Amino acid sequence: MSKDNFLKIDVLAEDVLVKTKYNSILGKMVCDLESGFTDLDNVTLGWKNGELILISGRPSMGKTAFMLSMIINMSVKSNIPVAIFSLEDTATQLVNKLIANYCEIDSNKIRNGLLSIDEWTELDRVG
Repeated sequence: MSKDNFLKIDVLAEDVLVKTKYNSILGKMVCDLESGFTDLDNVTLGWKNGELILISGRPSMGKTAFMLSMIINMSVKSNIPVAIFSLEDTATQLVNKLIANYCEIDSNKIRNGLLSIDEWTELDRVG
């Protein structure tokens, strides 16, 4: 490992001070990445670049739906790249659920193609 791979504390300290002054001027905390859930962002102090965020809980408690809502807030609405690793769903299943969540259409209807004209219109709008 070369010394170029290490971060210098004076650069990091300056970054912390600039962000602290910026937050103070605005009178509120500015998150690097906002989840779209204000109360959660206030508790976590916002997501930071380079963090690995794990969402865990008991089965059928809404972890995937929660994660997809955050992805829509961060990636789709704010145009921030997001990577997803799931031990539960395939990539196709996740995209199906993401589209269903974003369009507010039952994911089973998207899978089987039995959509109303309005649902097709909504689906085509995001496609």
